[in-house]
Amino acid sequence: MRVAVVLLLFVPKAAIAGPLFLGEPRPLALAGAYTALSNDSNALDHNPAGLARIDGSLASLSFHFVSPQLTADDKSVSEPSDEGYSLRFAWSPTEVLGGELGFGVSLFLPHRRALNFTIHPTDEPYFVLAENETELLEIRLGLAYRFFDRLSIGASVLLLAGLDGHVNIVAPFQSNEVDPNKRTRVDLAADLPNQEFFAAGAQFRLLDGLDVGLVYRQASYVRIHLPIDFSPQVFGLDLATGSDLDLRVKHIPEQVTIGVAYSPTDELLISLDVVYAHFADYELPYGNVTLDVSRIGEGITLLPPLRPVADLTDVWIPKLGAEWSPLEGLDLRAGYSYQATFIESVDQPVLDSAKHIFALGVGQDVHEWLLGEASDAKWSFSAGANLVSFASRTTGPIRHGGFVFSAAIGTSIQY
Repeated sequence: MRVAVVLLLFVPKAAIAGPLFLGEPRPLALAGAYTALSNDSNALDHNPAGLARIDGSLASLSFHFVSPQLTADDKSVSEPSDEGYSLRFAWSPTEVLGGELGFGVSLFLPHRRALNFTIHPTDEPYFVLAENETELLEIRLGLAYRFFDRLSIGASVLLLAGLDGHVNIVAPFQSNEVDPNKRTRVDLAADLPNQEFFAAGAQFRLLDGLDVGLVYRQASYVRIHLPIDFSPQVFGLDLATGSDLDLRVKHIPEQVTIGVAYSPTDELLISLDVVYAHFADYELPYGNVTLDVSRIGEGITLLPPLRPVADLTDVWIPKLGAEWSPLEGLDLRAGYSYQATFIESVDQPVLDSAKHIFALGVGQDVHEWLLGEASDAKWSFSAGANLVSFASRTTGPIRHGGFVFSAAIGTSIQY
């Protein structure tokens, strides 16, 4: 008897340089150009130095949504829409040695289950999309200090909370002629240890209305190495074997960002970021399943996993955003960003190409309507949206492209 197992792990959400799809409404509407102007709870993600520029205390709640619309050879290959919620607190209450000390904490709650892996045949592309930050419960802590009203420095730590779970595999073993399109099915709920990742930044006010920012982000990832309950089906017989899964997910490369924010008038703000993302050492998401063949029996042939072999390169990512206030309390926002593909060549149909990111958003103060003019609190609502267009590209035998739509709505109160 000749038996073969073909394993290819499909990971729909891999990584990008920074949050591209899901984010808070204001940074999302500015296409992520937020390094120099971070002055609210979003500073935890974009530049922790901005925590020291918050006036008083700030709390925000937001809802995130992303919908991929991607195709390969004119067939839809999009994953289902994803959702998530975030809660953030930031405050700058303490004066120390003539400066101001700022703090922040954020909690991100995924709406869908934390990790989802599916096996696909070879005629469907292996995805490299974007880190949408909804797969794990995430907690971020930040601290910042401002000197002489000009210079702020800060740091934040991202905690990826652990999850309990298991892995089950059902493999349709084959005999005689092997059909390479028949793939093992995988359901995975992972038991992940807590992971900690670090970011540090600075902001400096050159002139009134002109700020610069600098951020360094450590490469972050979660590596999963798990035993698997493996139940192959051979001619209707249930056999048991042992195996291991080795997988790296949520991989964001090491990166440095420099930004400039300029306000030529009280009503207009322009922000520019340039990101250097070190993708050369990036790992394409890949699940390597190692089977204990001795527990099944002799004479078994295993087809190896189809691991992509790629030539990767570092990329520069420009981001441009603008915010205009035509009326008191009303902010209109727009942004644009471009990201070249970091995959110069690959031997398999990996879905990644040059990306154009178009962004729009709006913010409205509502504290006078809801709290009255006598209240010291400031309450606002905001919304932002991104359209990420993937340029058409052929990798392997597959031509792919499409777009991803993402949006966020939120409210914040400052007091």
